[in-house]
Amino acid sequence: MSYISVSDKKTFGKIRDVCNRLFHTNYKDCRGMGWFKPRTFKKLKLDKYKLWFPKIGHDKATGWENRLVKNETEIISKNDSEKGKALPGQENITFAYIGNKYIFKGVFRLLDPIDPDGTEHWIRIATSV
Repeated sequence: MSYISVSDKKTFGKIRDVCNRLFHTNYKDCRGMGWFKPRTFKKLKLDKYKLWFPKIGHDKATGWENRLVKNETEIISKNDSEKGKALPGQENITFAYIGNKYIFKGVFRLLDPIDPDGTEHWIRIATSV
């Protein structure tokens, strides 16, 4: 079963729209939920993944800088003051926040090792889920 593909180029206004329309949740509000596992993922057999909603560019509110590089097949992610909580090998279904909308960019896996300065390199491993 496929929920979405990069080639669909479908956009969403809010995180809850992604969750409710694609993954059958009934969320009212998802503020502050930029990286998490929806409660429906086990039933949908997606429990090895988390959802990730990185803002591309620098997010002053969170301190994260995220860049899409290499023809959108890699995300380089770094925080101004803290290291991320993801472990190498973590796989995320990723909807990048670009220009006031979320767009599916693929499934990304965190490479090992994480750079000494905390920079994370996420490589796209799938273009649909």
